[in-house]
Amino acid sequence: MKNNLLNIDILGSSFTIRSSEDPEYLERIVWYLENKIRETRDKVPVTDPLKIAILSGFFLVDELLKEKMKKGLPYSITARDADEIGKIADNLIELIDRNI
Repeated sequence: MKNNLLNIDILGSSFTIRSSEDPEYLERIVWYLENKIRETRDKVPVTDPLKIAILSGFFLVDELLKEKMKKGLPYSITARDADEIGKIADNLIELIDRNI
């Protein structure tokens, strides 16, 4: 397969990745991540790019695990754990808000 290059510019960081994935698919991944970052910025008053990236990743994993749960796919946590992840995310947001 052909190695495709994708330039990424997110949260002030720019770099290029090489992948054998379809370029359109890679662009959709970047688009989805950028949207998740925007959603995170709307939810929490954080400006630190690293914190935004971590919270966005946390929300993405939460979303992924909930989708797996809906489809009955195997994963390593229970529904109760998924709810706990959501509560932890909310607590982290509150903690960050208090320390800004």
